[in-house]
Amino acid sequence: MRNETPDHPPTIDPFDRLSGTLEGIASFTEPFTHVETTPLIGLVQTFIVRTARQPEIGDYAFITYVDGTRHVRIVLPPKVVNALIRQRDQLTAKSRRAHGKRLAEHARQTTDRAELLARLEKARKARRRKTGKK
Repeated sequence: MRNETPDHPPTIDPFDRLSGTLEGIASFTEPFTHVETTPLIGLVQTFIVRTARQPEIGDYAFITYVDGTRHVRIVLPPKVVNALIRQRDQLTAKSRRAHGKRLAEHARQTTDRAELLARLEKARKARRRKTGKK
């Protein structure tokens, strides 16, 4: 997208500049398009996402957002993309821990004490074998 006024010569916006710079240097994914429709209010939003990986620098995310009144294009730099990935991984780990705790509590409530102790000992032995500890 070019920005042009009588006082300023044409310039290339950061989205186009970086996309053009990375072409041929980075690996790009195919664009992913998602149309989100909110029926009650008649809102239609379109998201187009494309990722580029530049060796030894990281991943860039090119995002285009379109609705009835706006058209916005942004580039997420590698540090921001890495933060999103880390946060997603943290939420996944948190969710798995919570689910594990629910399963353990359910097992405690439905299993007799002897069987529960046998399961715990079996799990301890498996962890020791995995880590190589005696």
